[in-house]
This record gives sequence, structure tokens and C-alpha cells, in this order.
Amino acid sequence: MKLNIMGTDYEYTRDDLNNPDLAENDGCCLLFDKEIMIRKRQYLSGKSEKAKISREEHVIRHEVVHALAQETGVEYGDNEPLVDWIAHIIPYVNKAVDDIKKNEEEQNAHA
Repeated sequence: MKLNIMGTDYEYTRDDLNNPDLAENDGCCLLFDKEIMIRKRQYLSGKSEKAKISREEHVIRHEVVHALAQETGVEYGDNEPLVDWIAHIIPYVNKAVDDIKKNEEEQNAHA
């Protein structure tokens, strides 16, 4: 699947436990190959399906943050703790923005 990251096409693929590019990781972003690779869900850490889905979503966000850093020229893209933190807070940022939009729509509907 093609994934557009700020105007650059990245190949998005799923793989199993045998891919050397992934090594012991659940995902990777091959910056110069323009490829984001994530392990298939059944190989991700987590006992329950819910845990595997949560891990999957986090890994996808994490690798997309690497790609975004590369495409914008930001130098922190190799700072794993920072990339992981950004990937972790994205859903909270999205929820806050959605809450603001919803509140404003409700206020406008009653105005």
C-alpha cells in the first residue's frame, strides 16, 4: 500500500518474524527506501487481541512520526524516546481537538 507522507510516497507493508529489517522490532521506517514496515498483528506483543490492536496502532504512529521527521528535516527523528512519546500523545491531541470542535459545533447550533 502507498502512504503519502507530506507529499512523499512511502510503501507500507506488513511482515512476519523472519524479516531482517525488523530484527527484534515491531516496526521500522526505512527512511531512504521510503518504506514503513509493521509486524503482522499476530506477531505483536500482547496477550489479548485488544492489547495487540493497541500495540499495532502505537507502532504505526511511531513509524509515521519517524517518516514525518525525515520529510520535514527535523533532526530529532532518531531520538527514540521522543518519537515514542509523540506517538503516545497523538491520540490525546486528536481527542482534545475533536472535543473542541464538537463543543464549538454545539455552541453554534444553540446560538
